[in-house]
Amino acid sequence: MSSRLKTIETNVSKLLPIEQDLSKLKLKVNDLELTNKSIVNRLAEVENFCQTFSDISDDSITFKRNVQEEITQIKSKNDAYESDLSCIKQQNIELHECLLNTQTRAMENNLIFFGIDEARPDKTSQQDNTNKNVKPQREDTEQVLRDMMKSQLDENETIISQFPLNTSEMKFNKLFRVENPNKVNDTGRPRPVVAVFERYAQRESIRRAGLALNKIRHATRSTSTFLEK
Repeated sequence: MSSRLKTIETNVSKLLPIEQDLSKLKLKVNDLELTNKSIVNRLAEVENFCQTFSDISDDSITFKRNVQEEITQIKSKNDAYESDLSCIKQQNIELHECLLNTQTRAMENNLIFFGIDEARPDKTSQQDNTNKNVKPQREDTEQVLRDMMKSQLDENETIISQFPLNTSEMKFNKLFRVENPNKVNDTGRPRPVVAVFERYAQRESIRRAGLALNKIRHATRSTSTFLEK
C-alpha cells in the first residue's frame, strides 16, 4: 500500500511541472489569439483602405474619361467656330468690297476744289457779331465756285478751244466746304470745296479742263484721290 502511495506521489510530482507548462502554454495561446485579433483588425483596415483607394481610382478614371469627352466636344465646337469665323471673315471682305464699290459709285460725280479763296470774318467782327447777337453772313459757296470757274475756264481761250465749256450751265446736287472753319481760321488756308455734279459728263469736262490748267492757282482733284490722303 505504501508503495502505491509513493508511486502516486511520484506521478503527482511529475504532473506539477506539466501543469505549469500547460499554464504557460495557455498564456501564450491567449497572447497568440490577441495578436491574431490585432492582425485581423489591421487586415480589415488595410482592406477598407484598399477599397477606398480603388473607389478613388475608379472615380479618377471616370473623371478623366469625362474630361476627355468634354475636350473632344470643345475641339469639335472650336472647329465649328473657326469655320464660322472663316465664313464671317469672307463675308466681311465681300461687304467691305461692296461698300467701297458703293462709295466709289456714290462719289463718281464728285470733285474737290482746292485753293479757292474763302470769305471769313476776322476775329474782331466775329466778337462784334457775338456781342450784338447777330449771326455772321454765310458764304455763298456755289457762287464763289462759279465765279472761279468762269474766271479760270470760261474766259481762258486756250481752255475754251480744247474744252467747249459753259460753266453757267453746270448743275450741282450738293456743294459745300469740308473741315471745321474754326480749326482752319488761323491757318489762312481756304477749306476745300466738294462739288457733287448732277451729271457725270459735266464733272469729267471740268476735271479734264482743270488738269489742263496745271499752272493756275486753283487745281481740281477727284474725290478718290482726296480720300486716299
